[in-house]
Amino acid sequence: MLTRLLDRLRGVPPDRPLPQADARHLLGTLMIRVAQADATLRVEELREMDRLLGAMFGLGPVEAARLRAESERLAQTLPATAELGPMLRAALPPAHRADLRAALRRVAEADGDWDPREAQVIEAVSTLLHPRP
Repeated sequence: MLTRLLDRLRGVPPDRPLPQADARHLLGTLMIRVAQADATLRVEELREMDRLLGAMFGLGPVEAARLRAESERLAQTLPATAELGPMLRAALPPAHRADLRAALRRVAEADGDWDPREAQVIEAVSTLLHPRP
C-alpha cells in the first residue's frame, strides 16, 4: 500500500492488465498498426479510429477512446500483423471482415496522406482474413 502511494506521488502510473485480444481490441489494434505504418500517429487518425470504433460497436466517445487506448497497449504485445491470421479469423465473423478493409482504409486516409506503407498493412490484413486455399 505504501509503495502504491509513493508511486502515485512520483507520477508512476499503476500497472493495468492488458485487455483480452477479442474482436473489438483486435480491430482497434489493426487500426493502430495501419495508422503507425507511416511512422506517425496523427490526431486525425485517432479521431477517425474513435469514430469508427464507436459506430461499429455502439460506443460513446469516451468508451471508444478507451477501447482505442487499450488497443494501442495491446498492439505493443501482440505478434506481428502477419502472424495474427488465425486470431483474426477466429474473432471476426465473415460478415464483419468485408467492412474491415474499408474501415482500415478510412483510418489510413484520415490524415489526408495516403502512404504506401499503410496500404501494405491493409493488403496484409486482407490476405490474412481471406487466405487462398
